[in-house]
Amino acid sequence: MTRSTWFMICYLGSIGLTHADDLGRLFFTPSERAALDAARAAAAEIPPSTPAITPAEMATVPEPGTTVPIPPPAPVTLNGFVKRSRGPSTVWLNGSTEDARAATMPGDARRAARLHGNAIEFAATREQGALSLKPGQTFAPDEQIVRDAFERVAPPSAP
Repeated sequence: MTRSTWFMICYLGSIGLTHADDLGRLFFTPSERAALDAARAAAAEIPPSTPAITPAEMATVPEPGTTVPIPPPAPVTLNGFVKRSRGPSTVWLNGSTEDARAATMPGDARRAARLHGNAIEFAATREQGALSLKPGQTFAPDEQIVRDAFERVAPPSAP
């Protein structure tokens, strides 16, 4: 132990527990400490407020009794998987990792996923049959098609 380390330990030990709360502000000047105390006291007095709705947001609120169209489900991309001989396998769907034993299709928890060969197979539903995705493929639920990573989607045509 060096002499400066020993000095610092002795100094901090001599401060005692009565000054322990001042250590957080040890390297501030008295005027900076007063400004910090004033800012903390002012922040404690302000009650939390609810955010106001802007006129632009108000225009997007539907009228009562109107039906709101349900947005199409998001595409599901299989980024990859690690299949282990021992221990749980890992699946990357839409960039997030999941345990392969508990993986489901994002947005549809009824469709359980299981590793099958070099692909992931999602369980069949009444509306849709079984679905198999290989790494790099994307399933577009609104179009009911599977695309490979190298395929380009045509942009929507302008009216």
